[in-house]
Amino acid sequence: LAAMLLGPDGLVRLLSAVLLERPVLLVAAHAALLAPVAEALLALVRPFEWSHVYVPVLPKPLLELMDAPQPFLLGVLAEWLPDPDDSRRAAFWQAHPIAPGAVAFDLDAGRAFTPNPPLADAELP
Repeated sequence: LAAMLLGPDGLVRLLSAVLLERPVLLVAAHAALLAPVAEALLALVRPFEWSHVYVPVLPKPLLELMDAPQPFLLGVLAEWLPDPDDSRRAAFWQAHPIAPGAVAFDLDAGRAFTPNPPLADAELP
């Protein structure tokens, strides 16, 4: 199921993120898809173990966990997030920031997206 939903590129991208201990956000319209995909990702990285925040289906009151300063693997229902092409997207991500370097994947659309715009490179003196 995970390989079918993610596709080869998505699977490689998410496995890389998990192995590099990056924050990972899985988004789907149905909660039934989130846990199997999250579990499959963790099974594929064995013998390594994910020892960070892991919530396969995040309850809406805990959306603030998306701003955790450590690696996480979270599953979120799509109805709680704006569409990546929605004009209200910037306002939502300001109210609910996500950790820098996070990889987000929409399981329904089969594509990765950047939840917040990347930080501009700071000029060094």
